[in-house]
Amino acid sequence: MKFKPTLVPALLMIASAVCFAVVSRPPVGTVLPVRLQTTLRAETKPGTEIRATVMQDVALPDGGKIPVGTRLSGHVVAISPNEVTLQFDSLKVKGNVVPVSTSLRAIAAPLDVQDALTPKNLGERFNTPWEGNTAQIGGEVAYRDAELMDGLEPVGKALADGSVLAPLRASPKGSAADPNVQSLWVFSTTACGVYGDMRLSIAHNGKTDPVGQIVLRSEPHEKLLVRNGTGMMLRVLNRQ
Repeated sequence: MKFKPTLVPALLMIASAVCFAVVSRPPVGTVLPVRLQTTLRAETKPGTEIRATVMQDVALPDGGKIPVGTRLSGHVVAISPNEVTLQFDSLKVKGNVVPVSTSLRAIAAPLDVQDALTPKNLGERFNTPWEGNTAQIGGEVAYRDAELMDGLEPVGKALADGSVLAPLRASPKGSAADPNVQSLWVFSTTACGVYGDMRLSIAHNGKTDPVGQIVLRSEPHEKLLVRNGTGMMLRVLNRQ
């Protein structure tokens, strides 16, 4: 098949636009709902690569998306027996590396993540819309292919696979609201802080200097341990 010379520039422009959509950086404030694929221990060395997986499609303003299954990579900046400083650096989207910097809004233990993924009320009768609902980390209930509910108040949409789309609401722990619809996976709209028996705290969430560096600190007399399978609600920062 032969292309007319006048079509070549147009085709190149289309191809460039498609490539740009694939590798465009997610806007500041975009939630990245991820599951950690690396276990961090007190014995982990600085410089160790950290990997996490995006657990829900993340829509972008340009019409593209960060697909579920996308790999997020980072590294250990510093570590001690009871504290780790970590930093996420890049997303690998369809073979393209996209630089990112993130802060941490919420983190949940693997067992809590698994519980949030497990449908409830599967044995109920005559109440089909309520079957298969899931309890979000931080509160709220997702009714599959229907609504995300906080008590009797709808606060977002629950998809058929149990993941959710909703704007962030202000958290009693201090995190601000955001009117943009976000991909929250297993987290609630107000999720903030540490959930489950992780025996650690978020000593620095990465939003302020040093920007992008997340510090997790274990409880006194506890050795640091952040297990593979831990859920994280990250937010994209303005990369310096």
